[in-house]
Amino acid sequence: LLRNCYGALPVNGRVIVAEYILPLYPNPSLVTKGVIHMDYIMLAREAGEKERTEKEFEALAKGAEFQGFRVICRAFSTHIMEFLKTAWT
Repeated sequence: LLRNCYGALPVNGRVIVAEYILPLYPNPSLVTKGVIHMDYIMLAREAGEKERTEKEFEALAKGAEFQGFRVICRAFSTHIMEFLKTAWT
């Protein structure tokens, strides 16, 4: 899917992704508890499915040939990420 998006984008195109990001280390915050809860739900619904860490999202973007990746902001448990076809200058 991301490779198709990459191919359809203009040179300076970008894809905006809104997703949960699983923290590297558990902590007692409500945000972390919410993301881990969603991770359990995904695991129960679809065998092997799980939420991703920020590094996993970055690897996903790079694997689809995107040159730029960044997390723009977080709203509660949802992170807004940007995948850029051309790297920032």
